Amino acid sequence: MEMMVVISIITLLLSMTMPSLQHARHHGRIAMCASNLRQIMSSITNYGDDTRFYPAGLDNHADNSQRIWLWPTQCRTYTGNDQDVFHCPQAPGNTRWVKEAAPGEPAFFGYKENEKRIRGYTHKFSYGYNVWGAFMGQMPNTGMGGYRGVTNYDATPQYYVKKPVEMIAFTDSNVNDFWSGFTGPYRTGQWPSRIHFNSANVAYVDMHVTLTPRQELVDVMSNDALNRRWNNDNRFHPGTIQNDGVPDFP
Repeated sequence: MEMMVVISIITLLLSMTMPSLQHARHHGRIAMCASNLRQIMSSITNYGDDTRFYPAGLDNHADNSQRIWLWPTQCRTYTGNDQDVFHCPQAPGNTRWVKEAAPGEPAFFGYKENEKRIRGYTHKFSYGYNVWGAFMGQMPNTGMGGYRGVTNYDATPQYYVKKPVEMIAFTDSNVNDFWSGFTGPYRTGQWPSRIHFNSANVAYVDMHVTLTPRQELVDVMSNDALNRRWNNDNRFHPGTIQNDGVPDFP
């Protein structure tokens, strides 16, 4: 009987402390995620200092489903080839970037020789790159750079970014979307995720990172200041948000 009482007390104490432990663990992961984003921003800044451009998000393959990610491989050059920083510790395991061999592939925009290309349509990332700005189709593009070699949508010159302290560069992304390596308010499937207590970590061009409620990141149709925050010219650009039915995450 005494043993049963002791076990019951221990079980009760564990049930009381477990939520607190999980909460603390998640806060630790938020800090790790923010550190990852700072390292990514450091790499993209170094890339920009060397080339005077920010990397384009994808290549310009004629078949949309065959386009490959370019921003991660070009950033990786400046992370000491550390690929762990491209994965939020709170995100699912299938968003990890694992290097795979593909004999015969040449080096290409950050890809190593004999390295398998990562397809934008199929490979998931837990961090999304602000390639388009508040809305797609602006000419010139108001984001960080969409498709390599495509007029008006190519890599964005550094000097286009008028206020680095105010421009969003990366956020935690919706891993349910086909293009989870992108983020933006223009399409609901690419909205920043709510992975951290209904919020997302947001990295700005000047390399500071904030934890921001998701709703405060997507109201770009009426919120002038927020709309500007997505655009490299720091101006308001009107548009319509497309609701594409992609499941929210998480």
